[in-house]
Amino acid sequence: MDLESSLSAADSPESSRRDRAAIAAQACETCRSRKSKCDEKRPQCSLCQRLNVPCHYREPQPTKKDKTLVEILASLQRLETKVDAINPSLNSTPSLFAAGTSSTAQPRTPQSEHQNSSELEALAQYATERPAELTRPLGFVTAAHKVLLWPSTTKMLLETGSEAALDIQHIKRDGTRWFHKLQLAKHALSLPVDIYLHSTPVSSSSSSSNTDLSPERVCFPSLTEDIIRRYVLQYFNTYHVLYPLLDEDGFWNDHLVHVLRYGFGDRDFSSTLCLLVLALGKVAEVAHFAEPISRSHGRPSGLQLDAPEHPPGLEIFNEALKRLGFVIAQCSIENIQATLLTSIYYESCGRHMDFRRLSVHASMSCQVYIRCAPIDWSSPHGDLVRRNYWTCNLIENWYHLDLDLQQTGINDFEGEVSLPTFEGSKDNTKQKNRNVEAERASIQLPFLAMIAMRQLTTSAHAAIHDAATSRAESAEHYGGPPIHVIAELSRQLENWRAVLPNALQWIDEERMVISGSRGTTQPVLFSFNPPADGSRVNYKYNIDIVTAQLRARYYYARFIIYRPFVYKALHYPYSTSAQDAEGVVTCLESALSWPIIMYPPKAKKRLIPFLFAWTQNIIGILLILRMSLEDNMLGRISRKRIPQVAVEETVKLMLDWIQDVKQEDGAAEWCWQIVQPLYKDLFREGELS
Repeated sequence: MDLESSLSAADSPESSRRDRAAIAAQACETCRSRKSKCDEKRPQCSLCQRLNVPCHYREPQPTKKDKTLVEILASLQRLETKVDAINPSLNSTPSLFAAGTSSTAQPRTPQSEHQNSSELEALAQYATERPAELTRPLGFVTAAHKVLLWPSTTKMLLETGSEAALDIQHIKRDGTRWFHKLQLAKHALSLPVDIYLHSTPVSSSSSSSNTDLSPERVCFPSLTEDIIRRYVLQYFNTYHVLYPLLDEDGFWNDHLVHVLRYGFGDRDFSSTLCLLVLALGKVAEVAHFAEPISRSHGRPSGLQLDAPEHPPGLEIFNEALKRLGFVIAQCSIENIQATLLTSIYYESCGRHMDFRRLSVHASMSCQVYIRCAPIDWSSPHGDLVRRNYWTCNLIENWYHLDLDLQQTGINDFEGEVSLPTFEGSKDNTKQKNRNVEAERASIQLPFLAMIAMRQLTTSAHAAIHDAATSRAESAEHYGGPPIHVIAELSRQLENWRAVLPNALQWIDEERMVISGSRGTTQPVLFSFNPPADGSRVNYKYNIDIVTAQLRARYYYARFIIYRPFVYKALHYPYSTSAQDAEGVVTCLESALSWPIIMYPPKAKKRLIPFLFAWTQNIIGILLILRMSLEDNMLGRISRKRIPQVAVEETVKLMLDWIQDVKQEDGAAEWCWQIVQPLYKDLFREGELS
């Protein structure tokens, strides 16, 4: 080749592309600083090995189309970690507002904020400043139950003459444990074990090609490939959106292909995970399309059964339990996933204490795995670990905040486990027609928003309702609502709402418009009454329950923040100011018209996460709404400023919720005995029975 031809070839676009391809996609920090070519070996490149220095890689830079998502994520992280010093004298023990390990908080200045090396370090520092939360006495009464012990509430309940009201003395003594005893008594026995799938051995030719497989592999004739795929699709369209602990493509291409090809074995995670997913997929299908357990005055129950006395999918779940015992002690991400899936199934059938015990096991396993297993956090596997960690974290913290169940210490890892990016595997060959980016956004954005909301709710509990500041709702040394604290928490809550992506935004006047339907010719709405034709819709990406949960969490957080004003109006009416009255109005407004107690979510209660916590929160709301109808001061504020039609509709929906879930919930049975005398006028009118 002559010189001219060589130069032409070198200048060709093809040659330029080949040259550019040789550049390292992501050089380590050492090679980047020395301007050396990096071979990108993990965990240590060749140069770092030769120099015997640590090898660090930057997080992959987002593409242009991911820019909005990254901005949202950054905003949520800032809201999660940034809490200004409000009043150093408010807390005498280390708390959320402590600037360090000192017991007296110091105001945070721009200079001190700049000194924080990263937001993740601030999270890690905060996680080490909460020893009091782990050492509370067992008799501590949570925010949801605390309303029962208000003097005004106790007096009102005793005046009804209800035998259940006499249990208040036991709640004062035992606190949350008393409600747990009710739940345990409701489900004293395990789930029925008399129902399984009929199995047949797989042919030897199917399994002989893989020497790692156990010989005792079976298939289930009732689970045809079409049914299996249908249940898997149901699972990923419902539970997966709420608990994103699996990699969908990895499940389809690895676990599912494995069992379809070789059958179900006794000692491999693929079989166990697939059976658990299938059981939950059947629950989701039954929740959408099966007949309800019961009807009350024409209103169908939000709980369904596919057979009397057996929760949906039990025959598949029992097959999974038979196999779970063989792998439950392994230290792996599959162990965490299997335990979480098992706990979610228990929650779907009203066994809330079993859900709690299994979720604690998952949290402990997750902590061991993070400490002991080699994890490349920049890999899809590392992101999957982050998703499981934050799933465990959310479950544990919501049950801690709402029900005062003890924590395992999983919060201590927040400083080293960053938020997930949901990259997942890149092989989408099995699901070519899926809109992967849309699915990713529909799962990632609500999940990250819930993580940030959890932190804000923690702030509210720590600043207003924990023992250190219980003067806001205590007759002993009552100090009144901490107005400046409430104002700051409210500002942060509104900032959280402001940075939500457009797909999750709403305005108060349209809180019943389901996300993504605004602006359409016929927007989809949450409603008080079921469809006249009795139809039920299977919404894509579980958008109705996702939307309902997010908004209900927002309104409940606002209710918790402003609840001290209601306490003051009830117990110190003569010192209630106009500013206090505004706080009462905000609190009561926040308790009304929660989408999660409306249709369509209320017709699919088996799909609603943290069902036990919502039930306990609802009883506190019902007590306050009743007092807003009877108490002089609270009643005047309510009648003047709160639409009474909305109060009545909310009361009916919440009573309907308690009446429905008491069929599987022991604590709800007790709550039903409490609310019946309080709302006896509704029972006389035939609204409830």
